[in-house]
Amino acid sequence: MDVVLTLATRYLDGTLTIAVTGELDIATSRQLLACLDAVFIQMARPRGDRSGDQAAVGGAVDEVVIDTGGVSFIDAHGLGALVALQNRARNHGIALRLADPSAAVRRILSITGLRHRLLPHSGMA
Repeated sequence: MDVVLTLATRYLDGTLTIAVTGELDIATSRQLLACLDAVFIQMARPRGDRSGDQAAVGGAVDEVVIDTGGVSFIDAHGLGALVALQNRARNHGIALRLADPSAAVRRILSITGLRHRLLPHSGMA
């Protein structure tokens, strides 16, 4: 059985949204980390040196939104990846937040007490 994680990126007015669909776990979490790392590498290049790769955003990124509405399963490695993403974004002076957390994501955030860190303005129960 192949574990599939699909990432779709969208850039609009300084906000990079990464929509995550599938299982975010030990087998797939590196894929999500690599996506954001590619964005940071792209941002660090001189403007004229930005190739047309998948992570090219074409402008400054002020905020990264991780849309986790399509996450069907998440384990400790997936949660660790989300925390690592937030730390990496913060190190680059970029805000990162989760949007539309699936039931699986809401559950692990509640169990671990991390919902206030990753969803600071959420009314999530």
